[in-house]
Amino acid sequence: MRLDSRMLASGLRAGIVVAALQAAPAAAIEFLNCAAAKDKAWCESSLTRLRVDAALARRGDYQGMRNIALCLSSVAPTQMENPGCDGAVVPDPVSGCAWRVLIIERHGNRGNDDANLRIACGSLTPLQMQLVQGRAAQIRQQIAKSR
Repeated sequence: MRLDSRMLASGLRAGIVVAALQAAPAAAIEFLNCAAAKDKAWCESSLTRLRVDAALARRGDYQGMRNIALCLSSVAPTQMENPGCDGAVVPDPVSGCAWRVLIIERHGNRGNDDANLRIACGSLTPLQMQLVQGRAAQIRQQIAKSR
């Protein structure tokens, strides 16, 4: 069997996905220091709220999951004035999409959850969507351990 460039590229992508998933901490949310934020007080308020939301989300709480998904998905200024929920977290579209996948999986479609899933995941590349599946598995395990 000859290895052509498409097979090689596919294998390399798969290897990159596996390596990225192995290297990434499970469902890590990178909180920021608000010192550099445009509005330090607002950022600190958001940061306090998001730490509570993150703890709730890791236990499978619906609203906590939604809030974390929003903050991780907010990368464009048109979505929010300051990406990452007022600069409190580093936006991570892959993790934001993974949280949206799990919201639907665990809680069904309440209100606009299906639209939020399309918004959070719609612009991701096929490679990023592979990462989403792995990240969702990591988060799923984290939620299961917290119960």
